[in-house]
Amino acid sequence: MRPPQFPNLQVITVPELTDKDAVQLMVEQALAGGLPEAARALQEHACSVLEITGGNPLVLRLVVGLLDALPLPTVLQALRQGPGGDVEAMYRFVYQRAWQALEPESQQLLLAMPTAAQSDVRLHQLQAMTGLADATLHRAVKQLITRSLLELRGPVMDPIYGIHQLTHTFLQSEIIQHL
Repeated sequence: MRPPQFPNLQVITVPELTDKDAVQLMVEQALAGGLPEAARALQEHACSVLEITGGNPLVLRLVVGLLDALPLPTVLQALRQGPGGDVEAMYRFVYQRAWQALEPESQQLLLAMPTAAQSDVRLHQLQAMTGLADATLHRAVKQLITRSLLELRGPVMDPIYGIHQLTHTFLQSEIIQHL
């Protein structure tokens, strides 16, 4: 279905990554997050991860983001017992685990993001939205970026922060609605 306000909208189906590309994404994501042991474990157990998650890039990034809080066997076991093959349930399950593993200040920052989802925000705006002190805000931003829940966009000298539309949907439907 095309929303009436966007008559020229074109839907493009993006296929899952190949196994090789999926492994490369996971390893690079782990290394970028400062998790070299996780990168090695992901290479070693890539088949298990891909069997459960497929080659969906966002799910792979979210799974890697969990590895700074949970060991890979725990994440894999939880995924095996969790959603049961339904992609929507898989996202909800992975997001729920990522949410539960966040520090309270990171949760506070993430909860502020849906209000800015239409227009990405700068660091000073995040601080104004949350009231977090500088050091606390920086820790929360780092944790959310590491977990692939906050995206860093724009130039390095004046970065802009935003969230993926699926993250926005999860926050609205699963967290904010139940507060």
